[in-house]
Amino acid sequence: MARGENPAGIPPAPSDGPDARDGAGTLLRFWEQAGRDEPCRAKLPDGLRPKKAQPVDLRGRPVGDAITVQAGEFAAPMTHFAPVRLLLP
Repeated sequence: MARGENPAGIPPAPSDGPDARDGAGTLLRFWEQAGRDEPCRAKLPDGLRPKKAQPVDLRGRPVGDAITVQAGEFAAPMTHFAPVRLLLP
């Protein structure tokens, strides 16, 4: 089965933005499970040093302002019980 195909033969939804599957970077997914509106602080491994993390929607389209990454660390805003997707270029 080729990439983008599925057993039902339904084509994937079109994407207007970059996507980790397109080689545009690394997609990080977080999910807030404690019921709090607090930032998620993350530290990336030594080999991964992007300058920014771009919030994206489910289709990989940029939403909002990019988050600055300094020395491999950043804080992503989180809303209670909600997912966050970040694309690292």
